[in-house]
Amino acid sequence: MDVLNEAMADDCQGLEFSFDRVRLPAGGGTAFEIPSEEGDDYEMAKDITGVIVYNHPAFAYYRDKYTGGNNPPDCGSFDGVTGIGTPGGSCADCPL
Repeated sequence: MDVLNEAMADDCQGLEFSFDRVRLPAGGGTAFEIPSEEGDDYEMAKDITGVIVYNHPAFAYYRDKYTGGNNPPDCGSFDGVTGIGTPGGSCADCPL
């Protein structure tokens, strides 16, 4: 990833980029939220076309079956590397 970042920095030196962030459907939703041209509001869209510029793994472990709602996972990792909770620790070494 560092090599890619360095190559992009060299190729794009002096340029400034601004990308809109599209909100993914959550909680059973079926529409994306796209920033409106005014910038303060969002428009809803069932389908979008675009290029994924960056992604990273995130994990969640529920000891019991997930039933929805706001109940947090027993263990979770926002970076896909280190789990917080039970069992916690290195995601690469996790048997779950």
